[in-house]
Amino acid sequence: MSVVLIGGLSLLNLLLTLAVIRRIRRPSASMGSEMSPISSLVLDKGMSPAPFKATLESGNVFSSDSWATWTVVAFFSDTCSACREKIPSFTGQVQEIREHAARNEREAPAVINVVVGDYASCADMVVALEKTGEVVVEPTDGSLVKAFQVKAFPVMCLLDEAGFVTAVGMDLESLLSPIQV
Repeated sequence: MSVVLIGGLSLLNLLLTLAVIRRIRRPSASMGSEMSPISSLVLDKGMSPAPFKATLESGNVFSSDSWATWTVVAFFSDTCSACREKIPSFTGQVQEIREHAARNEREAPAVINVVVGDYASCADMVVALEKTGEVVVEPTDGSLVKAFQVKAFPVMCLLDEAGFVTAVGMDLESLLSPIQV
């Protein structure tokens, strides 16, 4: 008798576990199918950053009025170990994208790198990121961080020529799929 009872309870436990697993795998309607975890870290798709103006390391001025055909704005922090780990792959991805764009006679997106922190502690990051495009170093309450509503690092946005966010992500491959570079 006890063997039948234990067997029945085990079968009931198995069925309940399978039901929970199926429920977890199925996206909830309240989650919104378009929302990504990254969208809460920075402006979401379709939004435009607040007006801003920043002086780049090159001395050029980057503002909310100066968009290229496509622009990647990548945010890194000097206190973020994941940011430092991501920079070598990021610079490699930018190089690959530029080579691919050149082979296909397309324009590669402009790249603006925002390094948040003290210049002395992020000088190595600036040197590495200058290979990919323009760089600006600013404090945590800088104009670009505020304009893009950045809440965590690293994060990247792809903007169109009108300055609207078309994609957000943590790497260039997922970010640039909308323009098929």
